[in-house]
Amino acid sequence: DATPDEIENLLKELCVMKMVGKHANIISLLGCCTKGGQVMLIVEYARYGNLRDYLRRKRPSGHILSGSFEQDDNDDGYKQDDNDNLINSLTTMDLIFFCLQIATGMEYLHSQK
Repeated sequence: DATPDEIENLLKELCVMKMVGKHANIISLLGCCTKGGQVMLIVEYARYGNLRDYLRRKRPSGHILSGSFEQDDNDDGYKQDDNDNLINSLTTMDLIFFCLQIATGMEYLHSQK
């Protein structure tokens, strides 16, 4: 069970989330309710869950690909990277895109002072 201080902090956070509004890079608070003395949040559905767990699932081997394709010196074209799980791996560009999305969301939060 939550302490009175924890409940107070949660309610303050709910007020902040309510004021934030909608933004493409921020999970929206849809509502909240209480049941049996517990406060439950209703938030926007995130298909892949939270970013931390998503990144951990995509990087089971502990490395990030530097790109999706590499130059093949033996012919005129490109060959696919040797990683069999290329489609399920993250590239440097994927990570940069995540950083851009996070920064955009943070910039929006900052503008909402």
